Amino acid sequence: MKRYNLLSLPALLLLSLAGCHPRQAAVETPAELSISSDVYTERAKSSDIFSSVTCVPLETNADLLLDNAVKILHRDHYIYVADRFALYRFDEDGRSCGTVNRHGPGPEEYRGIADFEINADQTVWILSRNDRTLYKYTWEGRLEKTVRLNYWATKMYFLTPDKVCFYIGNEMDENNRHQFKTVDIGTDSVIANHLEIDPGKARYLHVFSNGHFSRAPGRDGGLYVFHLFDDLIYQYADDGLQPAFRMNLNHRNIPPSFYDDDYSDVSVFFQALFKGNYAYGTNLFVEYGKDWLYSYSYGGERHLSLISKSTREATLDFKTLVEDATLSGYPVNLTEQSIFIQEDGELILPLDPPEIAEYAKNHPDEAVRRSLHRHIRHADEDPNPLLLLLNR
Repeated sequence: MKRYNLLSLPALLLLSLAGCHPRQAAVETPAELSISSDVYTERAKSSDIFSSVTCVPLETNADLLLDNAVKILHRDHYIYVADRFALYRFDEDGRSCGTVNRHGPGPEEYRGIADFEINADQTVWILSRNDRTLYKYTWEGRLEKTVRLNYWATKMYFLTPDKVCFYIGNEMDENNRHQFKTVDIGTDSVIANHLEIDPGKARYLHVFSNGHFSRAPGRDGGLYVFHLFDDLIYQYADDGLQPAFRMNLNHRNIPPSFYDDDYSDVSVFFQALFKGNYAYGTNLFVEYGKDWLYSYSYGGERHLSLISKSTREATLDFKTLVEDATLSGYPVNLTEQSIFIQEDGELILPLDPPEIAEYAKNHPDEAVRRSLHRHIRHADEDPNPLLLLLNR
């Protein structure tokens, strides 16, 4: 079955809430958060949105060349970056200080990295979707534990050291009928299933995203859960999901009747989606003190929106982030950009140094050109990314 990444084919699908845990409370009506075209602007400055912006150029050498990042984690003064093959640890200046690379076909090796987590003792959990296994390694590369899964988990969130919420998506088979599972990896038992998969959509709608979880600040254990094919933002509590917010995307949300057609494959679905001029594709939702930051797509382009808590309406909606705090106005095209959410609400964007170097080359101000080259540090043909760390 052919699969697509969000950056090439984003989508949204309304799904009903489903849970199996007996302590799950009665479903409450979610609050509506609205985004209007009245607040749209093509570009927004990072200095107008974020209180601090930091650039971290990652070390590059012949033995340290990253593929596209599947996840970036900033925690305890380290930055962890995983591509499909290996996990790398950097200090906060971007210097390499550790690697776990056990990619291969052997009995103690993973087939690929879909996600990872770092324990408090610095041991590593690697989720290998290809062989449906969760591996625990030390930084010396020693395998300490394996957890076999009988479902195609793509992303995960550790609620406790032993309790994990997995995102599966629309991969339905005899072992799975739900998009999310909460699992006790100590006993290898399913605690709860969340959001039942529609069998019709399971035939074609397989589009993955970087983000499905974000912390709700100021709340013990508060967690938001979301995915590309739903305009609801869920809150995780008592091993269940409750719809917390419903997104109104300028009244252009995909109507439920849109899914009544029998689409032969995902390409046909997206052709109809674009023709219908719908807004879609939740893949980022972050709560801050006075607002939320939300991401969706419209017309094939990704937008970021700031939504006020006091009015529950967007105050800003844009598709290009102008990085004026450190990179002298370098424009970040959000449609082509991966964004990784951290537990404290920080956002990390991996940028391409050659593209920044090209921007510097064409800039008329020589002082700006020198400043940009100092930031990117590496401008050879295959440098590792420059990480942009954004804090609200």
